[in-house]
Formats: sequence, C-alpha cells, structure tokens
Amino acid sequence: MTQETEWRCTDRMEIPLDVANAIVVWDVETTKLIDKKRVQIKNMEISVACAMIFDASDVKLENVYRRTFWNTSVLSSFNMEDLCKLLSSCRAHVAFNGRNFDMLVMKQHFQSQREEDLALERLHDPLQDISIISYYSLNALLAENKLGSKTASGKEAPAMWEAGHHDDLERYCMSDVELLTRLITNAPSVALPMLYARVPLSISKILFPDECA
Repeated sequence: MTQETEWRCTDRMEIPLDVANAIVVWDVETTKLIDKKRVQIKNMEISVACAMIFDASDVKLENVYRRTFWNTSVLSSFNMEDLCKLLSSCRAHVAFNGRNFDMLVMKQHFQSQREEDLALERLHDPLQDISIISYYSLNALLAENKLGSKTASGKEAPAMWEAGHHDDLERYCMSDVELLTRLITNAPSVALPMLYARVPLSISKILFPDECA
C-alpha cells in the first residue's frame, strides 16, 4: 500500500473515489465481551469500527483510504451512522464473521430497514465462504497463507476501551482490517490449514474477475 488518504463522509457520501465501485473491508470492536446469556449480540455496544476503502480494480492496494468510526462518547467526525451509509452504497464490503456478528451489532445504527437490507446485499463474509468445510479463525488463515498474524486477541479490546486506551484500540482494530484486506487481495482463493486445497472467496469474483470467470 503506497498511499493512505483520509476521506470525508457527509450526507452526500463524498469520498475521493467512486463509492459505487468501492470495496470496504471493516471490523468492529465492542465495549464488552460477548455474553449471549445476558445480552444479545444485536444489543451490544460498539466501541470502535475501522475500515479500509479501495477501488474494486485496485487489488495491488496502491490507493487505500482508511477511516475510524467511534462510539458517540468519543469526539470524532465519523460515527456508526456514517459507516452504515457507506456499507449500503459501496459496491461490496467484507467483514470476517460479518453476517453473524458485525452486521448484527451494527443493526441498531442503520437509519432504515432499506439501508440495512442494501448493506446485507453487499456483504461478503470469508468465514461463511469456508464454513461448509470447517471453522477457521482469521489468524489460522493468515498463517496458512503466510500473511502475518493478528497483533492481539479480540478479548483484549474491551479492556482497552475500559482503560481509555483509544489509540491502542484503534491500532488493534485497524490492524485486523489490514490483515483481512491482505487475505482477500492476495489471490482469488485461500489455502486452508491441514488441507491440500484452496477455496475461492465470494469477493474474489469482483476483485479477480478474469481468474474467476
């Protein structure tokens, strides 16, 4: 990635690329650990969400735009509603376990059912792509594809939030997004641990149209 540029999110979704052809890779962290017995995922509070945005034709990631969306308790120009607008208007977005976690905790921030439906239509979830074979963590996939490893455990994120370590939390969340971006742009398929096979990802049809034709 040779260039990183901030973008402005307004009601008109003004960003320095064609949002209709943009790929958004994103991740959220929550203020508390998952406790399904006490709180449903859709009712959990988000501490921070990070995203990397690039054109669908830019798999070499020559122009990447980063943005952090904070909980309303943190003074920031960008909030979860801004991210919802982006997810519902981009060409496609990618979140690891996005269908069963990230989109659920984002549910309360969509301005309408239509906006949420549009975002769901655009979602590509690598975990869902490979779940028919087995469950693999993002860290396991990164290691198998020789793409590095996560900088921390997701269990540490709520502690960072509680301690007010916002910079550390942002770095952790953005690092996860960067690693997932590497995974989906590295090749049109991913190697799976302990299997002599590669599995194509649904997002690859957009990122690698010639190889996936």
